[in-house]
Amino acid sequence: MSQNYLIEIGSIKCRISPLLDTELIVSLDNELSYVQQDSYFIDVPYQTDNRIHLFQKKRQTFYTGLLSRVKRLFDSLSVPYTIKDTRTPLTFNPENFPQDNDIEFRDYQLRAIQVALQAMGGVVELPTGAGKTLTMAGLISQIGCTPTIFYVPKTELLYQTVKAFKSFFGIDIGIIGDSILDLQPITVATVQTVHSRISRQDNEELLEWLRMVQMFVMDECHHVAATTIQEICFFHRDAYFKYGTSATPFRDDGEDLKIEAALGEKIVQVSVKELISLGYLVPPKIYFYDILPSVKTSALKSKTYPAIYKANIVEHPERNLKIVQCIKKLEQWNKTTLVLVNQIQHANELLELLQNENLHVHFIKGEVSSKIRRELLDLLHKREIMTLMATSQIGGEGLDIDSLDALINAGGGKSAVQALQRIGRTLRPCENKTESIVIEFFDNVKFLKSHSNKRKRLYQEVYGQESVTFLKSK
Repeated sequence: MSQNYLIEIGSIKCRISPLLDTELIVSLDNELSYVQQDSYFIDVPYQTDNRIHLFQKKRQTFYTGLLSRVKRLFDSLSVPYTIKDTRTPLTFNPENFPQDNDIEFRDYQLRAIQVALQAMGGVVELPTGAGKTLTMAGLISQIGCTPTIFYVPKTELLYQTVKAFKSFFGIDIGIIGDSILDLQPITVATVQTVHSRISRQDNEELLEWLRMVQMFVMDECHHVAATTIQEICFFHRDAYFKYGTSATPFRDDGEDLKIEAALGEKIVQVSVKELISLGYLVPPKIYFYDILPSVKTSALKSKTYPAIYKANIVEHPERNLKIVQCIKKLEQWNKTTLVLVNQIQHANELLELLQNENLHVHFIKGEVSSKIRRELLDLLHKREIMTLMATSQIGGEGLDIDSLDALINAGGGKSAVQALQRIGRTLRPCENKTESIVIEFFDNVKFLKSHSNKRKRLYQEVYGQESVTFLKSK
């Protein structure tokens, strides 16, 4: 008769006993490891292979978020096991945070809440514009744990989420971030501020409050694989309910398993196509302008990626002129537009050309204060300004601007996560908006051509072949 194994569930890790046989250890290690991207170019002392291992062989432990994966493996191998949950059980207390408005949830939002309640943790994938914040507010209301903390990756999302939660719950919402420390039963925090406080260990009252957190939600959870956010997740040793939400809960670097380790498996997935078909999102019309290599390319002494990028995106005269022409045309059509760049130098090149056309466009970059950022985004939302330029780090994800009609991806890029996040900014419906406009560029030069191809294929797969129009150079 096969050995019956005991899996003891802890808040952070699970432990298997008694001693596993060698074959099963190998199977577990294969299941709970992954190939590190570009690992052949990374020199890691004492690392004997190119895999990241999340199963500790000597202790026979693994992260609790991977439990479902381990159970499926044992079932597939017909390995008998018993589960023992050593965590302190928590009960739902919906009377703690009742809904204080008359918002009605959509069917898919209700399904997501119900599935998440039953799973008691995991990743909820909802497209941009699907109402992730509202859905998670409904989940927080149903669970009713106190304290609950909702993490966001940047300051713009901090205030955006606080405003939404105040409207939903009708109570004061705490803030940790942007030089504010206000602890409430439901608190919204930036990951940067919390990680800084955990690292500095300079506020015992805050650290003790963080240790008492019973439920946390990681917004834009595709960032969870980052070491800093992993440390936050594992600091909450008493948290029973751990959730993540994102329109793109996957990684370009292959580190998806780390997200699962911290939060659990994906439990809800709603597609963009489904919400477009139901009328909850508008379809994007994506136009790829075919761009020939810059004349500077052949004269480059170095054919490295930075040199190619600078010559063919940042300083490409025809490409930049096309961007300005698109901005001008979109303003003539009375379309609100977000222009995203990857480098400040590129923004400066475009702003100079725009000034020559008597077009005044505001530019949001890192050193612009959060107050001014919010003011400019509000002006765009109210259509009091028609065009706003921003770095991709600031404007590429998380911004809720229903009235945004168009996006110009001036900076290119190869990241699938970033590409979908950017287009997602434009998909929210509003009055007289039946579709969104996305301006893209197909850069026919080393490195950039493969990036352009990747984005084009991604859009066709996610939004449909008919969503992409290719405009050849004349």
